[in-house]
Amino acid sequence: MPAVAQSDLAALLKEMYPYGLEPILYEDCTLAGMLSKANDFVGEAIRVPVKFGPGNKASADFAEAQTYTGPSSRTAFLLTDSFTNYGVVQIERSAIKRCRDAGAIKAVVQDESDSVLYALRKQMAGILYGTGTGSIGRIQSGGGGATITLTNADDIIHFDPGMRIRTATGDGTGAVASSEEVIESVDRIAGTITFTASTNGVEYANGNYLYQVGNYNAVASGLGAWIPASDPTSTPFRGVDRTQDIVALSGVRMTAQASDATIGRALVRAVSTVGRFGGKPDTVILGTTAFQQFVQELEDKVVVERYAKMSDGTDAKIGYTGMAIVCGKHKVTVVEDTYNPAATAWVLSMPSWKIHAVPGGWPGLIDDDGNSNLRMPTSDAFEWRYVAEWDLCCNAPGHNGRMDLTSILA
Repeated sequence: MPAVAQSDLAALLKEMYPYGLEPILYEDCTLAGMLSKANDFVGEAIRVPVKFGPGNKASADFAEAQTYTGPSSRTAFLLTDSFTNYGVVQIERSAIKRCRDAGAIKAVVQDESDSVLYALRKQMAGILYGTGTGSIGRIQSGGGGATITLTNADDIIHFDPGMRIRTATGDGTGAVASSEEVIESVDRIAGTITFTASTNGVEYANGNYLYQVGNYNAVASGLGAWIPASDPTSTPFRGVDRTQDIVALSGVRMTAQASDATIGRALVRAVSTVGRFGGKPDTVILGTTAFQQFVQELEDKVVVERYAKMSDGTDAKIGYTGMAIVCGKHKVTVVEDTYNPAATAWVLSMPSWKIHAVPGGWPGLIDDDGNSNLRMPTSDAFEWRYVAEWDLCCNAPGHNGRMDLTSILA
């Protein structure tokens, strides 16, 4: 067989992913698919204006209304940096040379590429729900030994064998471990992780937070940052002091009550509450356990199809099946996302959210110089580099909310 040229390898990627890399990200990450995207992260920053109050513009007294007409309350979130996620594929030249035909070459390259893109997808899906600190779990017990148990067993979805881990004493704060550990195995039912060796008893103590190496305070701010679990302080977020109007600038926080009895009733209350503050929620996102319970509660099932959005605004060839609830004049679609925290329901006005990406960076193959694959300088291998350069923004946080479902989860 003739030697494989670099141009042949480059053509393989277009053949393997004819619709680009975006649909791969949306296959099992509902939120990533449903969010609007724009390849507009250029220049020094993106300024996202927010009006959160009309000012002193009305009074029963004419002189008061005319004399003391105040300006609207306005601010702007500033996105000054895009956050980057990389995925790298390396294949030895000899492995490619041993392939008997073009189909075999494609199988080798696609198998490795799919694995890397799957890892990239998992990481980005988790980030979309996170607080921007990069933490993906917390040690409940076993700290100092080879096997640890996670505080939340559902967080095991973020961990895989071979992953390199560090810890910190806080969620984006405190002392960061000087040593890293490699995951040997995971028990996805028990929510346990076994490392290749016993861990440092101080750095991997019970209560410490877990991070994939390289991600500590280095990822985009997801829903958990824009709509935090507790009221924010005056510390600026994206340049904004959110205590000026906590609900308008950081969303609505709610807790399911025993009196709600069902998830469905709790969600109706949540949607109504967000609506009372001016929002028009159209989507509720649940984790797998909560969604299954919600579906089982329903007597009249109204199935709704929603489609993923590409960065050019068109619909992707991937859809999500959800259930509809009616609250007042609004019909709200309730969908499942595997990566959503188990006990959290997000009540979202989707038009207020957008992913801003560097052109070609949601996600894309690094080929700015026309070379999609490179020869490794220190080994006899080829390398492909994938990248996502992006950030998430909301222009009306007060039109969105979150509800803690812990008290009514079965």
